[in-house]
Amino acid sequence: MTTTTDWYSKVFTDEEIETAKTEGKTKQALLAKKYGAYNNLVHETGYRWIGDLGEITFQEMMLTKYDRTDGIDIVRHTSLENIDDRDFTLSQKTANLEIDVKTTLCTSMPRPDYLVNLNATQYQKMLRPDNPINTLVFSRFIEPQKRAIVFGWIFKREFVKTAKFFKKGDRSGQIIINTDVYCIEIGNLMPFKKANS
Repeated sequence: MTTTTDWYSKVFTDEEIETAKTEGKTKQALLAKKYGAYNNLVHETGYRWIGDLGEITFQEMMLTKYDRTDGIDIVRHTSLENIDDRDFTLSQKTANLEIDVKTTLCTSMPRPDYLVNLNATQYQKMLRPDNPINTLVFSRFIEPQKRAIVFGWIFKREFVKTAKFFKKGDRSGQIIINTDVYCIEIGNLMPFKKANS
């Protein structure tokens, strides 16, 4: 299980954040064209730039922690035609991981007992038979600090088995849930560690 010492963070410049926001608007327009203006996937993309910052942080972490001598190769899928598909393919000797990086916005430093989630639309999309994703990576962007933090990962099948469902209006501590979500605690994610560590 992951602890705060396992987390990886990256601080972004104002220019990098503005670039991500601009690219996010382009992706949002493409989703509107692909799915129609009233699809939930389109409405969720107003903050798509936050997801991009999480993906950039994940990629930097992987390139910092691992190299080809570890038997790992990572490919980021950046094609605008496939923006609602997997984010990365991580090739290993034993198997390929098809990864979706899920990043949410927050204003303060998370703790291991905080929740990460998929909203109900994302969850149902992930369960489709044609969806290649088999691994979820969770991160947050702490806006006042301009910092993205990658917490850890979980196999899709484990997430499905262990996630707790919250309906819109439910409470989790002091938080009122604003949409139907499937959640797990950050501390239940697996850390990214080299095989020999």
